[in-house]
Amino acid sequence: MQREGLMGAGVGQGCIDRLGRRIDYVRLSVTDRCNLRCIYCMPEEGVPPKQHAEILRFEEIVLLVKAALNLGIDKIRLTGGEPLARRGIVELVEMIRACGVTGIAMTTNGTLLPDFARSLKEAGLKRVNISLDTLKPDRFERLARRPLFHQVMRGIEAAVREGLHPVKINVVPIRGFNDDEIEDFARLTWELPVHVRFIELMPIGEGVRWSSELRVDASEITRRLIELGKVQHRVLEPLDAGGPESWGPARTVRYAGAPGTLGIIDPETGEVLPPGEEGELVITTITKEAFPLLRYRTRDITRFNPEPCPCGRTHRRIRRITGRTDDMLIIRGVNVFPSQVESVLLEFGEAAPHYLLVVDRKSNLDRLEIWMEVSGRFFSDQVRHLEELESRLRERIESVLGISAAIRLVEPNTIPRSEGKAKRIVDRREI
Repeated sequence: MQREGLMGAGVGQGCIDRLGRRIDYVRLSVTDRCNLRCIYCMPEEGVPPKQHAEILRFEEIVLLVKAALNLGIDKIRLTGGEPLARRGIVELVEMIRACGVTGIAMTTNGTLLPDFARSLKEAGLKRVNISLDTLKPDRFERLARRPLFHQVMRGIEAAVREGLHPVKINVVPIRGFNDDEIEDFARLTWELPVHVRFIELMPIGEGVRWSSELRVDASEITRRLIELGKVQHRVLEPLDAGGPESWGPARTVRYAGAPGTLGIIDPETGEVLPPGEEGELVITTITKEAFPLLRYRTRDITRFNPEPCPCGRTHRRIRRITGRTDDMLIIRGVNVFPSQVESVLLEFGEAAPHYLLVVDRKSNLDRLEIWMEVSGRFFSDQVRHLEELESRLRERIESVLGISAAIRLVEPNTIPRSEGKAKRIVDRREI
């Protein structure tokens, strides 16, 4: 890490790892216990709980928080298990706030929030993520193996009422189980100031045994959200980055005029990765033996530790990070990310959710060309309509990226796929 000594970096200054990334956000798992038994997460009988002596005491957690603050970390998220199942959790939030942390968040299943929302807010909690995969009580009971759906809904209402903004609702779409509710969750943002995030089914815990055919990927979710907006005459707009809604891995959008927002976590984040490929470093603080775990793909080149994790989790563990392969492109001195291009394409209803960035170099000048698949209903032989769309896209891309780009509109299924998704970058400068 680059810093002014362990105690020298001030709050908000941040620390920079050797790959040039600013780190300002830490997740602390405070318990392994949970009052639900979700079928993709845990067996029905649960897992053997850790002994009290194995769990970090509040004073030890606070010590970690202070160390993080000295490195410039200013956002702390409490997770579990179910963090509200940890006795004294309100006191812990107070202790963390007393350290000087202003951005305290929590991930919870929401069942205990009706009793805790007000005291947590008063203790210093700023926002919550609530896991909810269905809006149907009978389905909830089959999924969570507990009849607590109405408790969760009351928890969401309590969080909104107490101002734990943004209240994020995490949804795991599962094909054949709740994928018919994607539009229902989207409509929820028309009524409530909540941020609904669709997260793909990841191969952890019991989910490892589930077939990849049960996953609903981001391209399908995006397409359905766009179609819903067209039917209901509501435009789906990208949300400007920087606010609390945009913190985390989700791409954030909003229906015009809606009080709530929507986030989509890319399907690549949860794929099982072979040794040597990319993964996010996550430290588990459930036990006194804190080990790196593989959680989300972030394009770090890693080496894996084949030994089982003493904490009992099923994630792969990272031995070391050997480098970085980033999808960021530097074109004519400007940093360009595919996510920036994708946010622009979402503004245009004629766009399909597949695109390709082609970078070439001619006469020592970088040239960017963006291929975009046009929806089948729009694509036609009427050249004038396509030329108008190209012009609007070109102007919008230049205003967002700060560089000019050529636009190439193509028919559906023209762009090559990799594992069902479009390949996003072809960089011919290296050939």
